[in-house]
Amino acid sequence: MQTTSNSQSIIPLLHHLIGTEATRRLTSKSTFGGRNLPIPKREVGRGDRAFAALAEVIGTNAARRLCSHFGGESLYIPVGMKEILQDRDRRIVIAFNSGVTIHQLIAQFNLTDRRIWQILKKTDMTATHPHENAQP
Repeated sequence: MQTTSNSQSIIPLLHHLIGTEATRRLTSKSTFGGRNLPIPKREVGRGDRAFAALAEVIGTNAARRLCSHFGGESLYIPVGMKEILQDRDRRIVIAFNSGVTIHQLIAQFNLTDRRIWQILKKTDMTATHPHENAQP
């Protein structure tokens, strides 16, 4: 069984494959975060218990996507999602600075207006403006 362990690149890939919420649950210290996780090749057969445990934490569809991508590998699951949330927050600020409305951000990122405003307040708005530091 091959081990995939580059935690720097695995978080964005997990986020892309299974979404923010499933990645958050998967990387939680109380579930699989900080551990090597053998990813079954399929739902039934030798990996059925492993698949059931994975599906219980992240949902059946997300577990199927992980198995399709990493089936047969042992995947190191880092703890936390700091990079994912920082990237999401940066994308929210860039979108807002580009003219996207709060209501559009709510729909796009599946967050409340209160959370969007919190992100906008805590983030340096000028550092992530899409035209900042552009050369004339």
